[in-house]
Amino acid sequence: MEKDNTKINKDTSAKEQPTKGREPVKAKTTAKAKEPAKTVKTEATAKTVKASAKVEKAVPVAKEKEPVKKTVEPVVAAKPAEKVEKSEEPSYKTLLIGDVRYRTLFTNKFLNRKKYVAKDPNEVFSNIPGTVKNVYVKKGQRIKKGDPVVDMEAMKMVNTIFSPDNGKIKEICVKVNEKVPKNAKLFSIE
Repeated sequence: MEKDNTKINKDTSAKEQPTKGREPVKAKTTAKAKEPAKTVKTEATAKTVKASAKVEKAVPVAKEKEPVKKTVEPVVAAKPAEKVEKSEEPSYKTLLIGDVRYRTLFTNKFLNRKKYVAKDPNEVFSNIPGTVKNVYVKKGQRIKKGDPVVDMEAMKMVNTIFSPDNGKIKEICVKVNEKVPKNAKLFSIE
């Protein structure tokens, strides 16, 4: 066997040593040179602009790729799944719309809503806001369907409100020249 008698010259820096399959690596050098002031004329304005700048020239350097360090996080053992207590099965309710029944779940918003209450057909309410001009009946008086009960003025028009059914006046809730809001109770029949 022969010994390899290759000697490395200590004067040669590592920057100049060739790498495998690449060009020699050279240190980045910058040269600062002063250029004389330049006079630039623009055609549009015909003004003279003096430009003086320091020019830095950089020599391209072949960069060696650093190996990417991958960090491996330790694997934490998963905790066993906790038992989730299931509440009772949802309670389905029946919803009637028209003649169709639906089996469904109700939301809290639906359950807490203002419930619909059908209006009593024996109570009469105002359709529009206005002023009572005349009351034709008294409490306890018998009336027939279509008899005039109250005159209301709204927007300079007098509207007569008639009895919806036969019966006896149970109560009168308005007086002459009283201002009445929309949906206010006018009278009731028994």
